[in-house]
Amino acid sequence: MKLTLSILLLSLSLLTACVTETRVAGSNKPVVENQTQPDDAARNRVALGLRYLQNGNTAQAKYNLERAREYAPYLGEVHYALAYYYQRVSEPELAEAAYKDALQYGPHDGSTMNNYGVFLCQNNRIDEAVGMFLAAVKEPSYIRVADAYENAGLCLLSNTDVAQAKKYFSKALSYNAARPRSLMGMADANLQLKELESADFYFKQYLKNNSIDVDSAVVGYKLAVAKHDIDEQKRYELLLKSRYPNAYEALLAEHESAAHKVKHDEG
Repeated sequence: MKLTLSILLLSLSLLTACVTETRVAGSNKPVVENQTQPDDAARNRVALGLRYLQNGNTAQAKYNLERAREYAPYLGEVHYALAYYYQRVSEPELAEAAYKDALQYGPHDGSTMNNYGVFLCQNNRIDEAVGMFLAAVKEPSYIRVADAYENAGLCLLSNTDVAQAKKYFSKALSYNAARPRSLMGMADANLQLKELESADFYFKQYLKNNSIDVDSAVVGYKLAVAKHDIDEQKRYELLLKSRYPNAYEALLAEHESAAHKVKHDEG
């Protein structure tokens, strides 16, 4: 299950003010510049850069984000956007430097902390990642608290600290009892802890409002196996084979590895 990046809360519309036109690098396409304040010009460039990034034009995304940094190098949100860009283009060292700059200029920005935590988790720096998620939770201005708790749970679940992951999923669900990834995380965590009744409860809660995807299909299959429900096991097996063959192959490999370990321990 993927972790949640906080949405960059930046308007994609240009601010109204006295403007002038410049040209996008490598083309004759005009770009509207806001000349009233450097902060406004920087935010316009960030919005434009993120729009290019969403559309897959990484060259123009970088050009506009770098221009934003030229206008307002002291704005944390500029470095936050650059960190997001570098994360998207798989430049981890540059992404981390930008995250640190973002926190230097915006030390109380919970969204930056959450996204930096996602970055750290993706790079297997688990303790640092969870610390960053919890730091975001403590910021009074950060309203997406459930995201941070859920991310802490997902990060720990993927790195086998299942009991602690369960606690964070529970906190996320206390803010919103219908969060799909937290429900699935709770189902998975309880299943790993062999608490089948709880696992079944959270899995059914997930199914009430969400369709089956690859993660829930895997959990459904494992839960059916644990419950010795042959019909359900066959149903999820067929679904995995038809829709998610790579996940099914990984599941078979996992079972073979577990069986081999049991034989080795018994021998």
